[in-house]
Amino acid sequence: MMKMKHLLLILLSVFALSGCVNDDSAPTPTDPTIDKGHEEWSKVEFIFKEGHLHGSTFHGDPDYPKEIKYFNRTQKITYSYDEKGNVVPDTKEPIRFLAGNTYALIINYYNKAGKLMNSEFVNDGMDKIHQHFFYADKVISTKNNASVEGDNLFRYIYRDTDPVDGDFKPRSEDVKLRSRTWDSTNPNSYDPIGLKGYFIVPADKPYYNFDLKIVLAHFKVENKLNKETGKPFSYNDKPSPLSFATDLSLNIPVHIYSSISFQETDELKKSTFYPDAAKEFGTTVEEVEEIYKLLFTLDPEGGEFWM
Repeated sequence: MMKMKHLLLILLSVFALSGCVNDDSAPTPTDPTIDKGHEEWSKVEFIFKEGHLHGSTFHGDPDYPKEIKYFNRTQKITYSYDEKGNVVPDTKEPIRFLAGNTYALIINYYNKAGKLMNSEFVNDGMDKIHQHFFYADKVISTKNNASVEGDNLFRYIYRDTDPVDGDFKPRSEDVKLRSRTWDSTNPNSYDPIGLKGYFIVPADKPYYNFDLKIVLAHFKVENKLNKETGKPFSYNDKPSPLSFATDLSLNIPVHIYSSISFQETDELKKSTFYPDAAKEFGTTVEEVEEIYKLLFTLDPEGGEFWM
């Protein structure tokens, strides 16, 4: 009799285990190292726009007409996965900066279906654990072809918006700069994510080629604040690699080929700026000079882009 009871208990245990395995409604355990809380991107687009500042607000200069072959005020480069799984750019052209200018950067991520997915890095608590960092890497001085440190080649200012895909306008309440609502200590302070921001290039730093290294950090700790200071990391800080996973890490080639300081007089234009531009664009000084004469037919305050 006792043997029958033991057998019955064993059979019931087997059926119970089978039911657990085959029950599709049973929750699947979440692996935090795999489930990031957002999709993986398939394509990422970088849009650089030349402009100027009104205080801390960036105002984009109006784009030149199509007949202006060089000096484009909007530059784009897109990276996507090829059939071998490598991330490749859609152009071999570098992004070109003039020392002394200011350049906005908009980063757009797309999923496999081609849908914009920027909101996935800020919604549902993702904002407090995501931040882009920007570094000058592999810096070469084109005057003497020497490698140099790149810490002083640019400054970057975060200008992310709420809603994330909204266009910022001065004196508009519809789209605001993003604040750290998740930070109970400083909920009204800015939130550095880096989907939008601008670079300030010092006027005295012409003649450098470098890789703009962009890293999107996905923090694995409670939030992205520097635990030693309680404040956000700067754009070029290097948090402990143990504290974050990397959602993106790639290099964009950048040339600082001349300076706006060399446009201040006709003598400087002829002696320095025109030859600099001709060398960079692979054309003649004469063609650069002809095109340059057409650049100032637009009102510099006529642009509609703000950040």
